[in-house]
Amino acid sequence: MVDHNDCRYSAEQLRQWKVLAEKQAERRQLGGNIEPPVVLPQPQLKEKWIHETTDDDRYVPRNELLDRLDRWTASHDVRVITVTGIGGQGKTAFVGHWLKRKRALKERGIQGFFYWSFYNETDVNIFFHGLITFCRQDFVLPFTLTDDIDDPLMTLRKLLSHLSLCVVLDGLEVIQVEQSEREKGQFVSAELRYFLADLCLQTSRSMAVLTSRFDIVDLRPYRNAVKSLRLGKLCDDEACAILANLFVGGSRVDRSRINAALEGHPLALKVFAAGLPKENQGNPISHLNRILSIQPQPKHALSEKINRLLRCYEESLSEYQIAMLCGVSLLKKSIDETSLIALCEKQVKQTASLQKNASQLIGVLSSLVTSGLVIRDMINGTKRYSCHPIVRDYFRSRITSDVDRGNLVGEYLASRPGRYEVTDNETLEYVVSAIEVLSASGSWHEASELYDVKLGRGIVFKRLANPEAGWRCVQALTQSAPKHPVVYASIFNNNDKFNTLVVYLNAAGQFSQAMGDLDNAMTCYHEALEILAQHRQVRNQSLILLGLTEACIEAGELTNAYSYLADAMNYANERDIVEEFLLRLHLARGMLHLLHGEHQQAAKRFIDVVKKTQLNSRARAKKSQQPDLRALGFYGLVEVAIDTGQLGEAEGLVKSAIPYAQQADRQDLLLIGLYLQGRVLAEMGNDTLAEMRLNSAESLARKANMEYWLTKITILQSELLFRKAEKEKAMLLIDDCINVARSRKFGTVIVDALLAKVSMMNENMSEEIDELLYEAEQCAEQAGYTRALRQIV
Repeated sequence: MVDHNDCRYSAEQLRQWKVLAEKQAERRQLGGNIEPPVVLPQPQLKEKWIHETTDDDRYVPRNELLDRLDRWTASHDVRVITVTGIGGQGKTAFVGHWLKRKRALKERGIQGFFYWSFYNETDVNIFFHGLITFCRQDFVLPFTLTDDIDDPLMTLRKLLSHLSLCVVLDGLEVIQVEQSEREKGQFVSAELRYFLADLCLQTSRSMAVLTSRFDIVDLRPYRNAVKSLRLGKLCDDEACAILANLFVGGSRVDRSRINAALEGHPLALKVFAAGLPKENQGNPISHLNRILSIQPQPKHALSEKINRLLRCYEESLSEYQIAMLCGVSLLKKSIDETSLIALCEKQVKQTASLQKNASQLIGVLSSLVTSGLVIRDMINGTKRYSCHPIVRDYFRSRITSDVDRGNLVGEYLASRPGRYEVTDNETLEYVVSAIEVLSASGSWHEASELYDVKLGRGIVFKRLANPEAGWRCVQALTQSAPKHPVVYASIFNNNDKFNTLVVYLNAAGQFSQAMGDLDNAMTCYHEALEILAQHRQVRNQSLILLGLTEACIEAGELTNAYSYLADAMNYANERDIVEEFLLRLHLARGMLHLLHGEHQQAAKRFIDVVKKTQLNSRARAKKSQQPDLRALGFYGLVEVAIDTGQLGEAEGLVKSAIPYAQQADRQDLLLIGLYLQGRVLAEMGNDTLAEMRLNSAESLARKANMEYWLTKITILQSELLFRKAEKEKAMLLIDDCINVARSRKFGTVIVDALLAKVSMMNENMSEEIDELLYEAEQCAEQAGYTRALRQIV
């Protein structure tokens, strides 16, 4: 008997096979002849390509590596395969060729594969919805399998436990952190990390194949389910075959010399072939020598060689082709054909003799696609274009190095979304790219005004939960700020006609903190303090010091946090500071008292905040004038009540706080309230309701990329899983929490995660328990985390 939920074949296929088998048996009984065995028709492998790979008829297979992928795919213990290597190494083409063979996928029992490129679309939620749509439209699913509208990740958990799919994610480096070596390779999106973690824990045949320039460090806790392949340089035979396929003449020795000079780099070989003049096709070495000025032992770095090749390739292009490549290189995602042609016309408009009509421009674009350096895709019925990141970086620099061209392009991008409010990430990408181009082209004040007017001085990034885009903006503005004293003016001065460098450094600290990069956040805050100290901006120093205090609290550097907070309060007392800022200082001081286990002092600070954010008596509805601060004051009192065992009071306080979080329209505050509700319910033994609240908090934290709170939520979720006897999953989750907390340097959270793991371990594991407790004690002592030290003792 076959359970339809487990079967990979349709009822009609099973019926056909049954009829064939019965007919064969009947013939054998009647005639006694031995019939050949029934050949069962293989089900068609369904596929969806959201961006075609660069695999083509000229691709030279790397058979040994392809066979290794086949062997890994055959093992059901392998859930994720990562393919990494430096840019231009051929990762996309390699995986594309492997997919189109299909052999290993069919042997594993895969029903279909879904190919997604983050070069084209970086929004993880759009990827999730695309995958859900593929499952819904291409497969017959039981009516009981319903979608969770508010949480696509939960929907995918259900779908991938029912279907056997191969999900291919290409170009992950564009959504991985690369701002510091310590964090390089971690996903900017926590949602994607959880999607892949779910896949590692699934019991179905589903799998994922990932490509990136960086290691996929977020999957280290699941190393038993993950296999990694690092692509190296091409061997001589492979490189010579590629060059021959690209019509590079000369002898095999010549092609071998070219490969040696370009270090077996596939993209470098491709650019060399694209820029090779026809008159040099029979003698490519002379062209190579001209480009690289090669001596017997060339000393140029590979990146410099590729830049020289691209400069030579550029010399062979028309002005329209260069304009097209510059347009394709503007956005971090693909660009639609209409916008690309308009950008091209904008750049060469002043040269009347070169004017071309729309069909001629499309012909120019097609010639670049034919060369293989521009990729054309059909996405939702619209032609979109992209190129390799190395090519993109080169031609984008052509725009920013030309002031006139940069201003023209920046102005076009800024006006492209229209004058309306920025309400989605696609529109946001145009504005962010405009700010980057204008800043790099010398139009800093125009870029600054765009950030102020179109992006609400950064509010849009918080509303769209996109701190990475915010970081890109402020990074561009801080790096290109004019060296003029007026630019270093204050934060509080409302008379300034434009934002200041300190504004952007402060924003950079906030965005970095939201993404979990506490080191970078502190660096930005310290740079802002140095500028303000030179200009004696005491009021503004207090604001930056508060940012440092909050970052130190998350980092577990409580001694430093006390010091920064004391300085902030001293500066605040020297000047007339608005009450809202003073209340924020009280909240920070209350949190430090709480972490030190000083409950009475903490409660006093939180109560003071609640009292001073009284309801607006004139308003018809009961609304606070400062609902965000009032909610935080209540949340502090909830934590005090939990620590002191007053669970009933804690339950009432958190219910009082959540309406103010909703009034403030801040998802970060709402998720903290849901987390605290889950924590109170777990302490009271209501695990079912606690799990529901924590799942809601987790969803909000993932959407907002709030790594600090997401880690705290996951620690509690792992403890609930352990109580449900799901020990293996609980241990994997808590190990992941420890890994994330260590890499992000969330000091107090590391201690909480270590203690949670200890609570899940058997008594016979005393040696490992002692090691974990020792590490927790060391971290707690270093941080001054007295509350945890008492628990350890």
